[in-house]
Amino acid sequence: MYNEEILKKIVDQFGLENATSFCQVASTMYDIKYNACKSKECFTEYDYERDWWHQAYLKLSKEIEM
Repeated sequence: MYNEEILKKIVDQFGLENATSFCQVASTMYDIKYNACKSKECFTEYDYERDWWHQAYLKLSKEIEM
């Protein structure tokens, strides 16, 4: 299952505001994992996940403001 599908299910189940908070938390979680792994020079998808969830957070935040 891709992130976009996961996000849609989260929005449907918990609403836009809670989904926005989740995106911010998920992005932060992946940033922590990425930085921990980066110091060990291993390759991961944490940077992609961090950035994807952060962009989703920004997009949903704009929708809430409208």
